[in-house]
Parts: sequence; structure tokens; C-alpha cells
Amino acid sequence: MTGYLDSTDTKTSCVINYDYTRFLCESNKHKRAFFHTFLMHLVPWKFTQGKEESKRCFPSEEFAKIASQSLSSLNSDVSNLITLIELAQAHNIHQLNIMLPYSLDETEIAKITKHTSADIKQFNEDREYLQIRLL
Repeated sequence: MTGYLDSTDTKTSCVINYDYTRFLCESNKHKRAFFHTFLMHLVPWKFTQGKEESKRCFPSEEFAKIASQSLSSLNSDVSNLITLIELAQAHNIHQLNIMLPYSLDETEIAKITKHTSADIKQFNEDREYLQIRLL
């Protein structure tokens, strides 16, 4: 997972790469108890970290920590991807690249686009991934 700040003449833009495949693998490896996961979704926890710790993190590492607290293996891929995009929008990320274990079909991409109003392109090169430009 990487992230970088791309500086231009007008403003700084943040591009984050997020490995959704890794999230799926880790959620299967270290499944939480159902009750704990259920409670996490009922109570809107705000996990904060110290300012010094966040300064030491790359933007992608900080985003991955936030995402790991917001995603659930109990949700559909579409729901989790919408959550990732909403998190990126809330953190002023301008482009989010999400690595996937498989490609999404057009109806899934349409649902995500409708819900988030993001510009989404799917690439099937060496690895499946979505390039999401946030408006």
C-alpha cells in the first residue's frame, strides 16, 4: 500500500493506493466475533491517534488504519467500496486506487458511481484495480 502527495502549481493532491485484497485476506484470517463486529456498526466509534503518530504515517498508512475500522467482511464488496470512497472524500483524497482480487461487473460499478458520484475506471492489467477520481 502506498500513497503520495503530488504537488502542482495550484494545489496539493493526494493519491492513495488501497489493497482491498489484503483486507479480504486479513478479515478471513483474523475474524472478529460476530457480536463485536455487530456492536462496532451500531456505535459510531471515533478512533483517534496522537498528532505525533499521524505525522509519522504515510497518507496511505493512515487511510488504511481508518479503513480497517470502517470496513466489515459482513458487508458486500459494493458496500465496502462505497465506504472506502466516502472515507476518501471525507479526508480530501483526490484519487483512490483500489486493488481488487477480481473485476467488478458493470452493475456493481454503476451502483457505486450512483451512490458516490465519483468517476470510476476499472483496469485489468497485471492486477485488477479501480481508479477513482473524487469530485
